[in-house]
Amino acid sequence: MPYCEQGGYECYARSFGGVVGEDMLPDDDEMKSMFQQAGFASIEISDSDRGYLLTARRYQPRGR
Repeated sequence: MPYCEQGGYECYARSFGGVVGEDMLPDDDEMKSMFQQAGFASIEISDSDRGYLLTARRYQPRGR
């Protein structure tokens, strides 16, 4: 998989054009903030040449 020095996978995705070419993920801090606001905790982000993975936990009160 090609990897552009200045843009990483953003550059790679743009090379496809169309919908995928314009799709961008927010930075890590913004993603964590969005997930925290949605009630998630233990948020971990891995962004490497192997792919992007965000994991989180959402706890529900007992009795639901």
